[in-house]
Amino acid sequence: MTFAIHRFGASVELSAEARGLTVRGYGDLSQRQNWRSDALASPGGWRTAVEVEQLLESGLADSVEGAVVIPYANFESINEEMPVGIIDAWAKPNPFLLKIDRKSDIGRPDFVYKYEYLLGGRPAHAERIGYYVRRSTGPDVFILDSQMYSLVSAMDAFNALTPEAKTPQASWLAFAKVKGCAKEVGATLDATLERNDVIVPSTIGLDMREDQDGALTFLPRCPELAAEDFHQVFERNPGAEKLYSLDRPGLRRVRVVLDDRQLEVLRRMKRVRRVKGDLAESLKQDPAQAFDGIAGDVELPYGDRVIGIGDFPFSTAPRPANLEASMAALWEGEATGTSEREKREPKDATDTKKYLLIETNEDTVREELVAQAAAASAPFKGVGFERPSALRADRNLRPHQETGVLWLQTCAQIPGRTGVLLADDMGVGKTVQILTFLAWCIESGKFPDLSKPAPPWRPILIVAPLILLDTRTWEKEMENFFENAGWIFSPVLPLHGQHLLSLRRDGAEGRELEIGGPVLNLDRIRRHRVVITNYETIKNYQHSFARLQDGAPLWSFIVSDEAQEFKVPNTKISHAMKALKANLHIACTGTPVENQLLDLWNLYDALQQGLLSSAREFAAKFEGNAEASILELKRTLLFQQPHAYLLRRTKAEVADLPEKSVVRLHCAMSAAEIDAHRALLKSLRSGGHLAVLQGFAQLYQHPALMAPNAEDLSVSELVSRSSKLRALLELLHEI
Repeated sequence: MTFAIHRFGASVELSAEARGLTVRGYGDLSQRQNWRSDALASPGGWRTAVEVEQLLESGLADSVEGAVVIPYANFESINEEMPVGIIDAWAKPNPFLLKIDRKSDIGRPDFVYKYEYLLGGRPAHAERIGYYVRRSTGPDVFILDSQMYSLVSAMDAFNALTPEAKTPQASWLAFAKVKGCAKEVGATLDATLERNDVIVPSTIGLDMREDQDGALTFLPRCPELAAEDFHQVFERNPGAEKLYSLDRPGLRRVRVVLDDRQLEVLRRMKRVRRVKGDLAESLKQDPAQAFDGIAGDVELPYGDRVIGIGDFPFSTAPRPANLEASMAALWEGEATGTSEREKREPKDATDTKKYLLIETNEDTVREELVAQAAAASAPFKGVGFERPSALRADRNLRPHQETGVLWLQTCAQIPGRTGVLLADDMGVGKTVQILTFLAWCIESGKFPDLSKPAPPWRPILIVAPLILLDTRTWEKEMENFFENAGWIFSPVLPLHGQHLLSLRRDGAEGRELEIGGPVLNLDRIRRHRVVITNYETIKNYQHSFARLQDGAPLWSFIVSDEAQEFKVPNTKISHAMKALKANLHIACTGTPVENQLLDLWNLYDALQQGLLSSAREFAAKFEGNAEASILELKRTLLFQQPHAYLLRRTKAEVADLPEKSVVRLHCAMSAAEIDAHRALLKSLRSGGHLAVLQGFAQLYQHPALMAPNAEDLSVSELVSRSSKLRALLELLHEI
């Protein structure tokens, strides 16, 4: 059977045939110079000849026995890659609707689809060849759109199967495609087909349940189904099944159909049921061992950098663990060594073994990460600066700030780019640049999970030192620079302290680092567009913050303020930050390197894995600090290029900033400070001048630095011993 679609002059004919859309005529039609003049002179003839050449060159058409054949299987690729007119220019758009019925029940060997075309609500007898349909009562040929073609070809392909091949699994897999396409094209289904839905999981993920007695059980999850439903049907049967059924209200039913590899994943999960002891601990630390040979077919409930749950020989960060809380107490003027906030925050349970374990990249980095970083470093042509309308009209950005926003807008659109470092000097305006960029992200619509009008969102996560949360630094910038007091960012959730208690999941007991699982209600968190928290909270609630939702990261963007907080490799905060995942992680700090170049490596190991190789390779290559090595490091970071990984401007480089004004604050020394000063003067007569000078430096900073027990002193003792500290606090409160 053949449908004649169009003639070009008297020498070339376009027709629908079984093997594809076919161009026939006199001679070899693969090159335009071989077409006869009457065909080239006819309307559309020259363009069609050129299109035939292009399709043959690209491998999307074939030259067969003097004719050119465009297989129907290539139509979708042609429409995506190189739209041409030959496919649909000479056929009329499809006017038909479909009515779909059935014979027998899905899953039985004699089940077949029965469908008919409708025109004006009435049956219309029509014949189909590939994408093309012709009514028996007329010569007109119509072309189906891709959805309608997928629908009818799926039904025809299933009907052509032998009865033995129509297994329940094959039947429901075919119905999943039929039902999905039917919804797309508005086809009418019979009542039984309408009441049935099918889920074919896009991925199978792993949930780990630990009972109160310590028994470990593996359970499946998938983005298309509520976790509780999947867990329930999975545990209902002693073995793994290819097909699961769930009842729904109104006599509706959902089938979950697995392919063979997914079935094997569930079989492996069935082996981990109420496992205890050493094996349970081993599986928690490395769950992939249960899926040997098929590990690529199962997803952990965290980002791809997380490899398990357990203990790790963490390094000690070079600062007191309670520094944030102590500083907060000092700011609030509390007279005790521990602030009320510090009392409320959960303590770090060092005797537990429930941290997220990550790929440390100390000695090696996976080749695919290195390749991804290389691809993300390729030249990228961005657009010009786009000012978000939410930025107040009376708040004009300085030129260097517009440049910074444009840089962020560019980097956010680079395929494979996962993080950047904004290293502007303090006072250059890092916060307003980032907020302007984030407002653009929300407005632009390029990130639908963030910009859609109603929750649930994939929020923006801002991580900052606790003092910046107490002073509402980020919220104040939102309110000051953006319309309607920063409405574009709302609702904003400050997530620390008492807020954490109110956001715990119902029934969640214990601390995350003790139970090894999330305790926060992630659905409630996703009702907010922006979440602001501190580094200690990220560490203590790392299972919640790193958890995937529906197979995707919880966060759209991550901003880490004062990012030097996690500059040291293998600290608890560093690992917790690296376990997080988002579209783009923006770290900002005016001091990206404080002690050693390895500080910079660790920041980029959180931002763009593989960019600076492993820690061992980086140290061997760059820690010598030779000038040539530094130049190579700058080249790797694309320094000063529009798509750089690092943007750094000092106050001296930004000419339009006002000059810094220095105001000296005079304060009278206390009697104890005067006595200590005189004692140091007397000791000069005994020699050891350098040691005495160091004593003077310590005295003038804080007298407690001269005492052996300085770290044990309370806030009230620290304040009482230093006239300079008391004067500083008075000035800060006045400000």
